[in-house]
Amino acid sequence: MTKILGQLKEDTLIELKNVNKIYNVNGNVINACKNINLKIEKNDIYGIMGLSGAGKSTLLRTLNLLETPTSGNIIVNGEDITLFGKEKLREYRKKTGMIFQHFNLLESRNVRGNIAFALEVAGWKNKKDINKRVDELLSLVELEDKGDFYPVQLSGGQKQRVGIARALANSPDILLSDEATSALDPKTTKSILDLLRNIQKQLGLTIILITHQMEVIKAACNKAAILEKGEVIEDGSVEEIFSNPKSSIAKEFVSHMVHEEVEEIDYIKREGKKIIKVSYLGEKSKRPFISHLIKEFHIDISIISGSIDKLTSTNVGHLILELDGEESMQSKSIEWLIKNNLGVEVIFNG
Repeated sequence: MTKILGQLKEDTLIELKNVNKIYNVNGNVINACKNINLKIEKNDIYGIMGLSGAGKSTLLRTLNLLETPTSGNIIVNGEDITLFGKEKLREYRKKTGMIFQHFNLLESRNVRGNIAFALEVAGWKNKKDINKRVDELLSLVELEDKGDFYPVQLSGGQKQRVGIARALANSPDILLSDEATSALDPKTTKSILDLLRNIQKQLGLTIILITHQMEVIKAACNKAAILEKGEVIEDGSVEEIFSNPKSSIAKEFVSHMVHEEVEEIDYIKREGKKIIKVSYLGEKSKRPFISHLIKEFHIDISIISGSIDKLTSTNVGHLILELDGEESMQSKSIEWLIKNNLGVEVIFNG
């Protein structure tokens, strides 16, 4: 399967090697992307997350060369796309769909016309074939009854469905999503993410989406990378990032998601006690480890706060616990948690 350029794993579809993008604006050098190294596997729904200005959109646009990297390699199916000539790049872009935050629909065309436009640009001539393909796509995005509507007559969610249908018109292998849900309300966001997940399963797509919302990563992605000031500061499975975030920004995102109120704890009244955060995945959430700690180590445990979040493939839970009892027994209980593959962070060591 693999062609030249490095030893790509069988299931690696996209690899970014030391990708940099530098802008020179009025004499000011801006490093939008700094030495990005990522691997994205076939059939991933891969999230790229960060605050505004982190470099997410720039990075995404390098994947179809709407932004040309200043240096580095972008290897797709074993070929470095930064070396493509015009014709090969045009063919590659046909197989790389893109959906946008603000839909980018043609107001002068109805829904059918907007979807057909992508086929016309790709060189489709036969009206019958175009109409057949448009019908297939309308069914796929559940807009069969909206074909004759114009963008002004559609809701935000419906407009994005048209955008998705247009991006899928030429049967791409890769779908790039540029903040596709950030202009939508939470209910509509969920419906669009559900649609993307269903489409990914039906068509075997690889989807790369960027967002500033951890909720989107949680609901749609199996893997993610977090960007800060143009650099990847953390990447891995969504389960790993949620259960054991390593970077300060990832911890901040996850803390916001699980509604931790650690900063409101009155530590003065907890002398001699430990406060810990316990994180756990999947089946571990069903294990009665709190009662085990109480019986085994003869300590008292109070639950300060907690939550369980449903990810795409499992659940991840977080508990903030107060341990009270003999100090050595508190420490042994923490050792037991770690030994049993539960994530533990000591927040307060009284």
